[in-house]
Amino acid sequence: MQPIIIRKMDGQDVILDGHSRVFCALELGWKRIPVIYDDADDWPHYGVCVLACQERGISSVLDLKEAIVNQKTYQNAWIGFCQQLSQGKTESRSNTDESDLEKS
Repeated sequence: MQPIIIRKMDGQDVILDGHSRVFCALELGWKRIPVIYDDADDWPHYGVCVLACQERGISSVLDLKEAIVNQKTYQNAWIGFCQQLSQGKTESRSNTDESDLEKS
């Protein structure tokens, strides 16, 4: 498995990339997965993304089980949200339309 990318934020490990790989590994009963700590990525909005997850009650990759969506929905809802953050167009996940995240 390719390592997932994580960083420490407020003393917690936060996954930056690899959520699907972690979810599948946990579903398969894996106890350990390879990780790379990345503190070099200077994107300033990771904290807002963590807050968006907290607002949705997501505190673990396993919380995503009921939120699995197809690639198009993922691109529109989450990647679109992150791009809007980068462009300064939104501050909180609660500013987006909930219907964008319906299960597919």
